[in-house]
Amino acid sequence: MSENYRTLYRYVTREYLKILSLSLSSLILIYVVVLFFQKMNLFVRYQAPFYLVFKYLLYKLPEVTFYSTLPYAILIATLLTLGTFSRHSEITAFKAGGISLYRIVQPLFLITLLISLVSFFGYEYLVPLANQKTRYLLDVEVRKEQPTSFFKNYKIWYRSDHHIFNIQLLDPEKRVLKGFTLYQFDDRFRCTERIDAREARWVEGQWHLYRGSIRKFNEDGSSQTTPFEEMAIPLQERWEAFQKIQLFSNEMNFTELRAYVQKIQASGYDATRYLVDGKAGRP
Repeated sequence: MSENYRTLYRYVTREYLKILSLSLSSLILIYVVVLFFQKMNLFVRYQAPFYLVFKYLLYKLPEVTFYSTLPYAILIATLLTLGTFSRHSEITAFKAGGISLYRIVQPLFLITLLISLVSFFGYEYLVPLANQKTRYLLDVEVRKEQPTSFFKNYKIWYRSDHHIFNIQLLDPEKRVLKGFTLYQFDDRFRCTERIDAREARWVEGQWHLYRGSIRKFNEDGSSQTTPFEEMAIPLQERWEAFQKIQLFSNEMNFTELRAYVQKIQASGYDATRYLVDGKAGRP
């Protein structure tokens, strides 16, 4: 590579990065201000200290950067850089010096390719972790709720006083818990009853179970199983309690989301919403 081309690449790169940094920082600032005012009522209502507001905005930065602002900043920087060159007749000067348009935009292609790789790994690994921390901060540190649930990619577990719930899939639109299992314990933490159901639906303020069975365990080790097609069950947990433990697609990377979809499909459940999230880049 000749010294003239090196000088050209350094100049184009410097001008592009100057405009990109300005565009990206401006867009991030706008998004952060919008997020701040969106959550201000929540922080004020629960009298959250300022450092929690700062932590919330810090945890949202990866998603704001890699998903919401970086693509637009790259587009704006590319258009402004080439527009500036054209307005100052620099492109005409480059061509008069025997430099083709391909040579002029070559550094932009290389820079955007590098930024795209960084963005991919950031959105694949950093954003899901930051989103999990954001939800924990809002639910536990701000709203002062108890962290009563824990889950992996597929099976969701939820614990209350004398119950442990196992849920294969939570459908927030239909208010359905699919692959529902309820374990009931006595004061000595001995399992006295297990209820299995294909689905649990929240209907008019009450839980209804469909296509399942009740298994009661006696102290002598024996058990009795009673099947049912539909049954209403009184539980102190309302739909809102389970909605908070929903496994969101933006808290999983692509590999985890793909494995999650495969497990859902293997169990016979509808995974369309998660398939759409995976193909659309996950909202």
